[in-house]
Amino acid sequence: KELGIQQGKELGIQQGKELGIQQGKELGLQEGKELGLQEGENKAKREMAKSLKDNGIPIEVITKTSGLTIEEIQEL
Repeated sequence: KELGIQQGKELGIQQGKELGIQQGKELGLQEGKELGLQEGENKAKREMAKSLKDNGIPIEVITKTSGLTIEEIQEL
């Protein structure tokens, strides 16, 4: 009887570990996707702002259209 209980505990622990690992992977992938999308959006904003700046558009207009700060635009 004790052997069966011990085997049941070990099986439960193993299943719990596997479920935890799977959930961790899924959460990590989701966070990675969100971070990647955010970085891509930020890069696109900066590229657009640089292009506008290079074409002589006033920084005040660029801040309104890009959402970047004056300092961020000046650094481009």
